[in-house]
Amino acid sequence: MIIPTSQVYNFFQGEEALLLENNWSLASNHPSYKFLHARVQQAAYSLIPPDQKQFTHLKIGKLLLANTTFKRDENIFAIVNQLNYGVELITQREEREELAQLNLIAARKARSSNAYSAAVDYANEGIGLLDAECWHCQYELALALHEIAAEVTYLNGNFEQTELLIQIVLAEARTLIDQVNIYEIRIQADAAQSQLLSAVNTGLVFLKLLGIEFPENPTQSNFQQQLQQINVIFQNQRVEDLIHLPEITTPQPLAVMRIISNIIPLSFSVMPTLFPLFILKQIYLSLQYGNAPTSAFAYANYGLILCGIVGDIEAGYQFGELAMSLASNQTSVTAKVIFVFATMIKPWKEHVEKTLKLLLTAYKLSLETGNLEFAAYTLYDYCNNAYFLGHNLESLGQEIATYNQAIERIQQERVLYCNQITQQVILNLLGENENPCRLIGRVYNVEQMLPIHLQESYGIELLEIHRYQLQLCYLFGEYHQALLNATQAEKYLMAGVSKLSTPQFYFYDSLTRLALYPQLEASEQLQIMETIAINQSKIQQWADHAPMNFLHKFYLVEAEKERVLGKRTEAMDLYDLAITLAKENAYIQEEALANELAAKFYLNQGKEKIAQTYMLEAYYGYARWGAKAKTDDL
Repeated sequence: MIIPTSQVYNFFQGEEALLLENNWSLASNHPSYKFLHARVQQAAYSLIPPDQKQFTHLKIGKLLLANTTFKRDENIFAIVNQLNYGVELITQREEREELAQLNLIAARKARSSNAYSAAVDYANEGIGLLDAECWHCQYELALALHEIAAEVTYLNGNFEQTELLIQIVLAEARTLIDQVNIYEIRIQADAAQSQLLSAVNTGLVFLKLLGIEFPENPTQSNFQQQLQQINVIFQNQRVEDLIHLPEITTPQPLAVMRIISNIIPLSFSVMPTLFPLFILKQIYLSLQYGNAPTSAFAYANYGLILCGIVGDIEAGYQFGELAMSLASNQTSVTAKVIFVFATMIKPWKEHVEKTLKLLLTAYKLSLETGNLEFAAYTLYDYCNNAYFLGHNLESLGQEIATYNQAIERIQQERVLYCNQITQQVILNLLGENENPCRLIGRVYNVEQMLPIHLQESYGIELLEIHRYQLQLCYLFGEYHQALLNATQAEKYLMAGVSKLSTPQFYFYDSLTRLALYPQLEASEQLQIMETIAINQSKIQQWADHAPMNFLHKFYLVEAEKERVLGKRTEAMDLYDLAITLAKENAYIQEEALANELAAKFYLNQGKEKIAQTYMLEAYYGYARWGAKAKTDDL
């Protein structure tokens, strides 16, 4: 019926030699047994009279509790499951409160294992064990149970119940600091429902209660004032020394840091003008009060501001490295920091290919810490970066389809929209659509989704729609449509600050304007050259720091500029330089594009044999990329 699980049962106290030989002690190795088969266990269980089952479970639970003092956390589920079965027999307040505490431990452990349904059950059981006076007699326990219940309830998709629990906590919490956790949960729950504006406004309301206000309509002057304030405090300090700042201990700024960290990634899309002000406030608080657990995330975000807004790439990269060092000891923010560093800092100094492994690491860590929002972000930017690199479209399309299923499973609808845009671009290039210039297909339909994105003010989606359609229209010769998309994309560039969307926009914007140049009046041509000069100054700065990612783009635009200005010799050399650099750095799609443009240049010069050589290279390049729609077009 039962069998021993070890050889300890063979020994008794007189066999000291055998015990010593096996390095065992009876004190720490009690004999244990298990049923021969699960059906044997079921049969034995069925012999227990129904009116004795609760008592039996309760007795087993108490025995486990008494005999697992040193391994209580390891056995918490077994203990709590037994005790919960016999909960109706527990009448003493002290015992019920002890079991409520055990359910809290079990709920937290289940939550850390992403077992949200089980965590909900444990949290609710714990709350049910408390009496009506719990908020007076057991305040800390009642608060903790309601907080974990609200969190795992939203993670489990029951948002109505989450809001009910939030209302209870807000009514009972004694101080503003005691409301921090529940406000974080409300922000995260709103974000999970794609209510980004509501989530950011929730954060702003609580920040105001904490004494921190931000302008309703931020200006460049607001940004410059806060930046100057930080520069004054930071002068004569080195970036690497910030890791040695003392830990922040003052509750109010610590709470402010936490709330801002929750709304920063949301504001990036729906309130991009507030986004940098949030970051600068966190940096100011860190410099004034010391490093908080969220300071690593703040330093990473400051790095992206320096790279993407201020234009100080070297300093931005230093802050990114500081954030990575600080985050190595802060598990709760490690994934966020890696995400920001890989997506918005590293590409300005190193080859984009080096970001991919980092992003998958951030995805894994995000899942482990239950940060589903950032888990989705990392997959989205992994796919975007892989597309930027020119990874084979067929393979990448399969990858994105798999990752979109993962994003859908963790209920991150808004990020799913973003990645579906990228997926549809790939499907268009693979030749699935008659009109490859419009994002209308089996995965994404811009005509249906654009009104939704506009209504919700989703800046990143609006940027990506028009940026990708700019690229597609240019690649397939629809230059007027490309320019219309460029005009729309430019409105939302702030939503893509410090991301690879930005250089891609300026690259294709310049190429589009140069394609239209010969057809325009002299005054319009002058305006185009002024715009291209601004665009090229940006790409040149990025190429100075990361030539492997941007220099071939710079030279290809220069080649096209020399072409329209009639400088043939210069154009020839620049086409070849762009082709060589794109090939050296494995940007196959832009190597193909440079060959195509060179071929068209030579055709216009009447040099058909030379043009044929370049066009064949373009064809094979697009074919290796997997762009069947483009090879068919050629």
